[in-house]
Amino acid sequence: MFQLMKKSDLSLIGIDINPSSNPDLFVKFVQQLSPVVSEDVIEKIEYIEAGVYKWYYQLGQYKAKRKKVPAEMLREFEEFKEKVSAVIGDLEAYLHEEYVLYLENQELVCKVKMIIRCLQNRLYFINHIHHNHRTYKKVREKRMKENLEWVCQDLYPDEKIIIWAHNLHIFKQYKTFTGFEPLGAIVSNEIKEQSYYLGLFMYEGEIHTDTGQPYKIEKPPKKSLEDYMHQVQSPALFTDFSQLEKTSVNKWIFTKTIFLESGTMPTLFVPRDQLDGALLVESVSPPEYLKRNKNK
Repeated sequence: MFQLMKKSDLSLIGIDINPSSNPDLFVKFVQQLSPVVSEDVIEKIEYIEAGVYKWYYQLGQYKAKRKKVPAEMLREFEEFKEKVSAVIGDLEAYLHEEYVLYLENQELVCKVKMIIRCLQNRLYFINHIHHNHRTYKKVREKRMKENLEWVCQDLYPDEKIIIWAHNLHIFKQYKTFTGFEPLGAIVSNEIKEQSYYLGLFMYEGEIHTDTGQPYKIEKPPKKSLEDYMHQVQSPALFTDFSQLEKTSVNKWIFTKTIFLESGTMPTLFVPRDQLDGALLVESVSPPEYLKRNKNK
């Protein structure tokens, strides 16, 4: 995908509030706008990013182990949060007044709007990162929904957009017993009506975790979504659910069926309720990571 994008007019933008695995990503984006964006603004954003990454990992170590964060560390975090909130507020007001309202260069205005939105997301992130895992999942999903609506309605209102996310983020009307609802279920009705929900599944092979650890896909159980689609014996298979009428052959699409979430965890859902179609890749393999050029 990334190689294809380099050769086309496709653009890539994210909607998640979790920091990227590349800690310099946002700073480098802002630095590209120098000298239009002042050195003072860049330095303040560097300060914000350094602090966000520090606390993301420090607090994350305790949250990952379900341990209580020490009181002294929380006090230090609260001091950082108070200071960085003021810096972000000042930057947002300055960028909006200095660049968004008066610049005639629409491409530059668009990039400054992205910077402002990123800063708002950083503020949202630091205001919620201390929550427990269950609560944070909900507020993260809510903010991703708001970011998606902003991208579709404000930033690129006339563009066709592909939203690429984990299946559990895009289900149409999914809700767990804990009250968690995914991005696909809570996004505006306008976007829902204009969207085609396509699930991506796999039958066998090996993949990586977010942190690059390899693991093998488990064999899908009988009468699972993967098992039904595998019976066609195709390297890749697309099935359109949206135009189907229920029959004895395809009733699994209209009733509770198992799929392997992340290739390992059996999960029940009604395919037709959550998706307009499904794409099954028969055999998958780990990604080959692009090497970063330190000079760019």
